[in-house]
Amino acid sequence: MLILILVIFLTLLLFTPKVSKQNERLHELKIEAQEFSGLNPELFKDFLNNMTLFEESLEFPDLSSKYLYQGIDALERMALYTTSSSVNAVETVHEIVKAIGMEAELMILESAMNKGLSFRPTYLNNMDDFYIE
Repeated sequence: MLILILVIFLTLLLFTPKVSKQNERLHELKIEAQEFSGLNPELFKDFLNNMTLFEESLEFPDLSSKYLYQGIDALERMALYTTSSSVNAVETVHEIVKAIGMEAELMILESAMNKGLSFRPTYLNNMDDFYIE
């Protein structure tokens, strides 16, 4: 009986997806973006769908980057639905977009390097736009 429990435990340990620090940070950023989902729920749904497709296709840098940039575009367009009283929302969404771009491109870059493929990031090439606090 003990051996059976040990085998089940080891199987679960081996096949449970590992969550990296980047995945955790990306998840946190999606939660931050959710605060603005009421601006345009349809665009927010597009953002989430594309981010899911991005994560599912990480082994293919060209495809995953396509989904990433489509998701980011939907999030940026969502900010255009702000009212004049929520001007700060545009800036906040833009900061979330930059952070998502960097985290996600790091994930794509790591995957590409592991497979010996090339990847030309957009957000990582503009790191001078980011400030360390």
